[in-house]
Amino acid sequence: MVVTGKVTQVTMRPTVTFVNLDQAGRNSPFTAAIFPENLSLFGDVQKLQGQNVEISGTVTEYRNRPEIILESPSQVNVVGGK
Repeated sequence: MVVTGKVTQVTMRPTVTFVNLDQAGRNSPFTAAIFPENLSLFGDVQKLQGQNVEISGTVTEYRNRPEIILESPSQVNVVGGK
């Protein structure tokens, strides 16, 4: 599945990095998660902030919200500028 939206928040924690689309925090309708073992593959994920993106992968549910776990940079396609 491909999910599109604007990255409104990138939150880096020791155990996971969250990329929220369209709204920040718990109000975000969709989140992409990157675990530490894959984070170095993505470079500076903060650069996604404000970008329109297409995120591809299997949609799962975590805490009653949809998310895709990102394992490869090929799953993220920037489709427009800020």
